[in-house]
Amino acid sequence: MSPDDLDARPLIVWHPSVHKLYGEDLHYFLIRARFFGATFADHVKRALDTAGVRGYCAYEVFGDYDILVRAWVTRTKREAFRSAMSESPQVAAMAEFEAHTVRYVWSEKQNLVRDAAVRTAVVRCGGRSRLREFQENPEDDGHLRGELLKEGVLLDYRHISAADSAKVKFYCFFDIAISHQVEKIADGLATHVRKQHIDMPSLCVGTGAGCGPILLKGVADTIYDISNAIVSILETFPYTGLVSKTYVVARRGWSDSDDVDFSFTGDFELALRYADMLQIEISVLDGLKPTIKRRFERKFEALQNDPELAVFRDESLFRALFGALAYQHTRTLKHELYFVVEMEAALREFTKHFMSEVYDDTRWPARVLPQLAGRVGLDATKGFDRYTMAEVISVLGAVDTEKDSRVTEALGPKWQTTLRTLTSEVRNKWAHATLDDDEWLEEPQWEELVDLLVDSLKIHARLQHYITGRRRRERA
Repeated sequence: MSPDDLDARPLIVWHPSVHKLYGEDLHYFLIRARFFGATFADHVKRALDTAGVRGYCAYEVFGDYDILVRAWVTRTKREAFRSAMSESPQVAAMAEFEAHTVRYVWSEKQNLVRDAAVRTAVVRCGGRSRLREFQENPEDDGHLRGELLKEGVLLDYRHISAADSAKVKFYCFFDIAISHQVEKIADGLATHVRKQHIDMPSLCVGTGAGCGPILLKGVADTIYDISNAIVSILETFPYTGLVSKTYVVARRGWSDSDDVDFSFTGDFELALRYADMLQIEISVLDGLKPTIKRRFERKFEALQNDPELAVFRDESLFRALFGALAYQHTRTLKHELYFVVEMEAALREFTKHFMSEVYDDTRWPARVLPQLAGRVGLDATKGFDRYTMAEVISVLGAVDTEKDSRVTEALGPKWQTTLRTLTSEVRNKWAHATLDDDEWLEEPQWEELVDLLVDSLKIHARLQHYITGRRRRERA
């Protein structure tokens, strides 16, 4: 890799949680060739490419192995790569370190930004489709780059320079006698090394299993600085029984990438959309019973894919509906059911305008309403303003029959059934405080309630559309 290549190539480093969200874990592979030559590195590269590994760094190293690969991989890709290496006649041996934790000591953001915050920020910044586009062309969207860095989703963005390549990179694996204090000792190593002459912008400490429970990676000005740092560590922590094995990078490899494979189809983005849109704590969603979670997800996705509900996706009523199921109480939902009062008012105003239009008579309450009321068994002498919501629905039903389904044309095919059910099961119980807290949270009542209110909202939208259009025509 020439200096020109390095200068032209931006390096982006994601928060480790981003890799985790998309199903990737960090692994280090040490590979020994039977006969090391110029083509062996290409052989390893082909195996990585065939396995579909994207985010990896690969180096030729000094030591008892010839190649070191640092890769973020899914379980499937890891197995594919390991299988290719184990079956290759060119490979004599391979060792592996599976990182359980990774600390970029150079990044204060990683320590400040928790996993849950990263998950939320990923969705807020556009999710995997937008992050994938950014990763492919990181220099094209400076605004998004700034947001990702600010949120801690992206920990670093810089160009790898020739000056960087002039320094000496190393990886040191530590075995340890006190296995139950691995995390504590790893923190101690990081603190100690920071006081040495190890280049801070690259210092990384990991814990895991395989080659040893602790991994230290850094960049130094000279190989002597590395030697002095390792000796200093061993002398400073004698009680731990540390045994070190260090690999110094002999030649920078053909890839230096921290790319994420955004094709992984995890469900965390969906869950975070629920949490963000419906204002429900992600911990509550994570803790739902599987049966409730399936009901929640199924219904939410159905609503998301309903084009008629686009205007209502951020409505407090929807937040209350899903919140009732998630938190298993209906207090907020009962408060939001004031919507049915607005629905009743809209239905009355719609009826007044609609009757004037279809009968072409502004005096319809006196000339038309008594006959319609008589047909449906209502008191013909009672004024329209004294009609209940159920009675208004009955009158409109009679109009629909008489006027060739004009009401159905305006409000939709299920308007009568929906409004009658809304009146009897929600409006009247809500008005008389007879709603049962537990009734709506059981299967299938909750989904039936969601469907009822969704259908009601669609009718409400059509009522408002008609009323707005009528007022506009009257002003004209």
